Amino acid sequence: MFQFTAIPFLLFFGSPNRKTPLVLMRDRAVAVEVQNTLPSDFEARSAAEKEEEIMQRIMATKGERGNYSTMWGQLQFLLKDDLRPTVEHYADTVPFNREKRIHTVGYVGSICLESDGDHPFTGLFQGAPFGVIRMSSATPQDTSGMLPGVGVKFFRDGMPSANFVAMYSLDAQPEGNFFEHNFSNHVDDPNDPVQKLLAVQFRKASVPEGMVGLSDIARYNVDGTQAADGQPVYPFELILKPETSLREKFRDRSPEIDLIETFKQIPAGSLLYEMYGRPSPGAEPVFIGQMKTKSDIVDTSFGDLGLFFRHQRMGEDFEGRPDWEPAIDGNEERKCPHSG
Repeated sequence: MFQFTAIPFLLFFGSPNRKTPLVLMRDRAVAVEVQNTLPSDFEARSAAEKEEEIMQRIMATKGERGNYSTMWGQLQFLLKDDLRPTVEHYADTVPFNREKRIHTVGYVGSICLESDGDHPFTGLFQGAPFGVIRMSSATPQDTSGMLPGVGVKFFRDGMPSANFVAMYSLDAQPEGNFFEHNFSNHVDDPNDPVQKLLAVQFRKASVPEGMVGLSDIARYNVDGTQAADGQPVYPFELILKPETSLREKFRDRSPEIDLIETFKQIPAGSLLYEMYGRPSPGAEPVFIGQMKTKSDIVDTSFGDLGLFFRHQRMGEDFEGRPDWEPAIDGNEERKCPHSG
């Protein structure tokens, strides 16, 4: 004989005093969907207008945050999630109706790239006046360290933005200084066994997993015109060198201290990184320019739930420079530096 039990009801609907995981998942999905809505004419707007729209949403949710992924979320990432949208989606908001799984809590501000001009790279490497940066730790901060990385987005008139992501390593650093190390769009294999497991998923979306491409940044200018007569010149590797005073200022920072306490001390107009590009495998990096802040860097639920940074496949760079491929032969287990 059928006997009614309250357990299934509570699993789906919760209790008056507490929401269940299923209800929380539903609420977060709704929040993500709301965050993802941009005006229908957004892509056709100028780069300046796009930056303004995104920053309005950033500042409207200042002080709010997403959540670090739960064990259930990590299991879904390993067993269920399709990561192809990470490399195939061109819009500036997330393509999935769920929270991010990695780098789920971040800090966002508007930036510009002021180019030195004395380098061979084309497109936005010659100057990107409109953009945003999202700075985050892939894992929760604690006394053992953190796993820092950045997502960078440069806006262009009337077309999708150009994006790249960069990290120091896929293994956590013991230091609490976000600016302790240089970042790159190329990272080595991790030693951490959990990070090795995550590589299984990344490998399904892009190989080599340890690199993201840069050719899209070089292909068009900020006004949306084609750069270099359709013959873009882009670096094999990008290196972000933290501004020296920032590296020194936060050198003794404990890793469990909330990163917002670091970023609150960086005002608009600050130099964040010097950008260097390695023209080809094994070549010496050349100076590209300076990345500077144009606003405060803030915690924001729109940045955590809605803002998306495309990971360009390195294979797209190889299409224009097939001579680079031998440089990674025999190293097929490179990991994608920054998901979501």
